[in-house]
Amino acid sequence: MLMINILLVEDHHIVRNGLKLVLESDARNKITHQVENGEMAIEVLKEPNEIDLVSGHLTATAKDALEIENWAKALNRDGKDFPYINGIKGMIGHTLSAAGSIECVAAALQLHESFIFPNVNCEDINPDIEKIIDKSCLPTQLIN
Repeated sequence: MLMINILLVEDHHIVRNGLKLVLESDARNKITHQVENGEMAIEVLKEPNEIDLVSGHLTATAKDALEIENWAKALNRDGKDFPYINGIKGMIGHTLSAAGSIECVAAALQLHESFIFPNVNCEDINPDIEKIIDKSCLPTQLIN
């Protein structure tokens, strides 16, 4: 059985604990670290090449490039070496305060069912993003 190591980043303690319970109910999942923010995640991340997927905030705004740039710097990976990155907001909209919870459920489903959902409505990539990562890192089709 392939073990899936998870770095859980969530700033709400109660949500983080709930996610941990749900994720660890599947014997394949192991929460290696749980932290409150991206800076703390970078501090505990020892092997950035082991990251296969970033579940991004990605709101289709000008700040998406900054988010990807920060991940690229933190992981010291760019171009085609960058992991897959996806965001659910292209499917469901921002949903305001529910967005984080929905993103957490989507991430848990991807882990549990071993797939990567596509970035929908993502035909035109921000040129600033394409300067950082290869377009193939933004899957537009379901990956099983």
